[in-house]
Amino acid sequence: MILTWDEVVLGCPTVDVEPVVGSAQVELFQSYPNPTNADAAIMFKLPATMDVTMNVVNIHGQEVAVLVNEELGSGMHEVVFNTAKLTPGVYYYNLRTNDQMLTKSLVVTK
Repeated sequence: MILTWDEVVLGCPTVDVEPVVGSAQVELFQSYPNPTNADAAIMFKLPATMDVTMNVVNIHGQEVAVLVNEELGSGMHEVVFNTAKLTPGVYYYNLRTNDQMLTKSLVVTK
């Protein structure tokens, strides 16, 4: 019988731990393309069905668009945001769920 370092020093057997596949967290990805002057694709992942709100605000915190406001199922989701009517600058898109809020930035050019 061959003993591992943990068994000799700590007196406990070694246990292999399998990595968890998937994520139980809400994930918000960077928009593409960024910077943009037309359509920007925004992707996010939900671990379960939940109420979701996604809005876009300017640098002053003023809401310029509501992209999602509904219950969505688990999995990957994509929203296409047309930025053609926005003035050039930095904007922030916020993803709100039951217990989380995630934010990323988006640069609009002309």
